[in-house]
Amino acid sequence: MDELKYTARLTIEQRDNLNMADVQYLDYHPINKHYELLYSGFLGTFDYVITQQESDNDLYIPNQSADYTFTKEGLPLQVVLTPAKEGKQSVRYNFEYEWIKE
Repeated sequence: MDELKYTARLTIEQRDNLNMADVQYLDYHPINKHYELLYSGFLGTFDYVITQQESDNDLYIPNQSADYTFTKEGLPLQVVLTPAKEGKQSVRYNFEYEWIKE
């Protein structure tokens, strides 16, 4: 319905124990306008993580790699996003979990 802004190629890694929203999707328009929907799982959950993303237009989607640290249960504990451009700072997301017994 408009001109094509960018094309992105994602490299993913399958994670059998994973079922959560991926924070890297917050870079993508229009998902970046709906944080609550992404984090709540209403936009879907994933059994993989994005380990690298490349775009033909770095103004819209940064070219970056992601290094994950997982708990022994297979849940992500931390992800460090490293941009391809020199001079850009890495971004680190830390995850905390609360186990609720029913």
